[in-house]
Amino acid sequence: MKRSKKVLVVASTYPRWESDSESRFVHQKCKGLTEWFDVVVCAPWFEGSKEYEVMDGVRVYRFKYAGNSLCYGAGMYYNFKHSLKNKLALPSFLWNNYKKIRWIIKNERIKTVVGWWAFPTGFLLGINKILHKQDYVLSLGGTDIFTVGKNRLVKFALKHAKKLVALSQPLADTAKIICLRDVEVIHIGTDFEKQEGNKERGKVLLCVGRLVEQKGFQYVIENLPEGFELRIAGEGTYRKELEELSEGKNVRFLGALNKEQLIEEYKSAGLFILPSEKGTESLGIVCAEALLCGCPVLARDTGGVSDLIVDGSTGILFKDNEEISKIINNVFEYYDFVPKLIENGQEHIEANFRWPGIVELWKRLLA
Repeated sequence: MKRSKKVLVVASTYPRWESDSESRFVHQKCKGLTEWFDVVVCAPWFEGSKEYEVMDGVRVYRFKYAGNSLCYGAGMYYNFKHSLKNKLALPSFLWNNYKKIRWIIKNERIKTVVGWWAFPTGFLLGINKILHKQDYVLSLGGTDIFTVGKNRLVKFALKHAKKLVALSQPLADTAKIICLRDVEVIHIGTDFEKQEGNKERGKVLLCVGRLVEQKGFQYVIENLPEGFELRIAGEGTYRKELEELSEGKNVRFLGALNKEQLIEEYKSAGLFILPSEKGTESLGIVCAEALLCGCPVLARDTGGVSDLIVDGSTGILFKDNEEISKIINNVFEYYDFVPKLIENGQEHIEANFRWPGIVELWKRLLA
């Protein structure tokens, strides 16, 4: 199929190499769109990545900036917040990112632009619109709206976008309050296959994600019931504090895992827990991964998680940290109801969180 229309996707994180799990959902969307569009990506460079490459038909340009450490890992927001070096690198990041955007638009003759996250991407595309009259579609994450949504730079990005897209209904509702505009909801998806969990799983709890304070893993550690093992998959700047908090408790830190390793952990766990702090999760797609691997889900009712986890139907929601221990014990005491939660959850995911349907919505939006 001839793909005549070019689409530039600008993101502050993107897979750095073929096997990288960093912002894999952005790449999955871009990969799906290559059936209809010539997709070009602009993203930050990282040590070990290439300045230009083609990944699954997506052409990726990467730009360098001072330090090259503001993005990836714990995430841009947290890297900036906890490092003076990264704070000082922000002007260099913004300038080099903008120069690369302009270079790609000019040399690739781009007409359609999509930005991921209101800041810094949306802010830069807003400047580009003012200076060069070029519209853009802005896809909103979680931190940019739930955490810093009232920031003037974020409001600027929302104001100048031609269209706004949110990953969940609660995120869209929050964005509407900030910018008083319509916001379309298009979820992200998962490519995990539906399968059964291991029959003998024992009292094993699993958490997956970046090791940052806002993910809330410390609350599970503090409320870990006697006789349970907690496994935590991921890396980040908060690992040392979590390890100190885990002293004397049955907690294992697994580090960063690839997809195959993660699937085995999901299948082996008796319960997956998403304890993120209030207002920090745009959707919580890891819940979908767990359910597809036959693992029931306990998640905080925060951000956009309720789009995925319907309390008592596709999983269990909680609000207060003090509930964690009691709910864990209740789940394992009455485990007979778990298969129905998993069945309902898998049906919900198949109907609403698969990439082909999601990419089709993006195709219509960009056509």
